[in-house]
Amino acid sequence: MNQVKKKKFHHQAEILEIIPNRKLEHTWAYPEFSYEKTTVTWKIQSEGDQSLIKLTHDDIDRFSDLGENFSMDAFTEGWNRIIRKSLKPYLEN
Repeated sequence: MNQVKKKKFHHQAEILEIIPNRKLEHTWAYPEFSYEKTTVTWKIQSEGDQSLIKLTHDDIDRFSDLGENFSMDAFTEGWNRIIRKSLKPYLEN
């Protein structure tokens, strides 16, 4: 099923692990389209008076049959937008 590019998709998450100030791990799912789930891990590391965030989204290929909006490129673009245009300004204010 090929979706229209730039469409918004509702996703759900279940928290798997929290280590305060160090790690957040959760599932990522689109129950309207697939039974598959992936795992997103946010690791936080202190860098002087700043923090470095490393985001890993595993098993994206589980969504490959859902069309180009669920491709590795689409997720990379989406995560970059979330981190640079949403998360960064939010944390800096």
